[in-house]
Amino acid sequence: MNDRTHAVVSTSHVIVWSLPSILSVLLFVFLFPISRALPVWPHITIGEGFFYWFLTITPITIIVAITRAMRCSRKRQLQLGVKVAAWGLIVLSIILNGVVVVELLAAFTY
Repeated sequence: MNDRTHAVVSTSHVIVWSLPSILSVLLFVFLFPISRALPVWPHITIGEGFFYWFLTITPITIIVAITRAMRCSRKRQLQLGVKVAAWGLIVLSIILNGVVVVELLAAFTY
C-alpha cells in the first residue's frame, strides 16, 4: 500500500548546488582589475559586487548543498562515490569562499 519510491540522487544534483561558489571564483579570477566600476551600477566596483555575492549568495547555496547531502545520506540515496564527490565539492566551495572573502577584505583594507 505504501509503495513510495524515492528517486536516487545523481551527481548532477550534487554539483548544481556547488556551482555558484565554484563558477563565481573562476569569474573572480578572470575579472581583474577589480577596481573598475560595474557598467550597470556605476557607483559600485567589481570587487564590491563580488564581496556582496560571496557574503550572501554562496553561503546560502553551500548551506543548501550541505542539508541536501545530509538528507540524502540519511535516506541512503547517495552512492559512496557520489557522497565523496558531494562532500568534496562542499569543502572546496567553503574553502574557496573563505579565501576570496579574506582576499577582498584585505584588498579593501589596505
